Amino acid sequence: MLCMDLTQFVIGSKLSLFSLEFFLKGIYLSFPLVAIISLLLLVMYQIRHPDNAWPALISYCALNALTWLVLIPLMLLLSLRTDIRPPAAAPSVSAGYFRTQDDLVYYWSAFSYDGKGEGLYIDSYGVNGMPGTVYPLHDAEKPEQKTPSTFADPLVLSAIDMPRCVAVPLTAYLYLIYRARDSLSRGYVSWLIFASIGLALAAVYAASGLSSWRLLNAFIVIITGVGVSLLNYALYASDLLKPLTAVWLRTLGSFATHVPLAACVNVLIALILITTGSIRHTTKKAGRESA
Repeated sequence: MLCMDLTQFVIGSKLSLFSLEFFLKGIYLSFPLVAIISLLLLVMYQIRHPDNAWPALISYCALNALTWLVLIPLMLLLSLRTDIRPPAAAPSVSAGYFRTQDDLVYYWSAFSYDGKGEGLYIDSYGVNGMPGTVYPLHDAEKPEQKTPSTFADPLVLSAIDMPRCVAVPLTAYLYLIYRARDSLSRGYVSWLIFASIGLALAAVYAASGLSSWRLLNAFIVIITGVGVSLLNYALYASDLLKPLTAVWLRTLGSFATHVPLAACVNVLIALILITTGSIRHTTKKAGRESA
């Protein structure tokens, strides 16, 4: 809510301490991530407290079913009634600042109602054969912002835009959220196909007992959960795996059209994790009994 409100303030809207619209958008955007992290924290808790394994496993499966079959689709249905994307600003340029455009330096002192600008142009590269010369601008065309941005002025974007270490994972997460909304809008069956990612994430529970070292098990669970999420993003959005997706569509035809490759990969990951975890649990139990 605060981020969107400050964004609106930066692009010229009135600042308000509380906005119900932005508050609800924040809930819609953050709930799936919070739910997934909460379920993974339950796995961490089970690693730390391995007693009562069967009741814990039953509770974990029930909570995953409730989350992916009811809570997350319900939250996405509510979000479909509003636009959860960040507010967009009309491209503009503020007067009173030096700025570069096409490797040239401009200073706009004022803009008229028709978009014409007054200011200076600095020939710092000797484009006109006289480096360092300053030329006045009168009734010049207002420069257009070429790159789409949340902020009206590119100077604001360059000053307060998120660092890549935050922007890249956030972009991937938002892409999956919008993809989930699109799947749900096409029907519950389509949502169940997309929700196969939840099956793969839930199956990381089986990796919580692969090692006798609890810290290593926690590390395996975290890496597996992050890996499943990144793999799904790559299958849905990345250009790197598009040839594989094209082969999938060309080979299976209409089935591949209704069931994306990512869903089958998620089911395969879940089967591998469950099988591996079951085998490991059986061997550990046999080893304890023989000892």
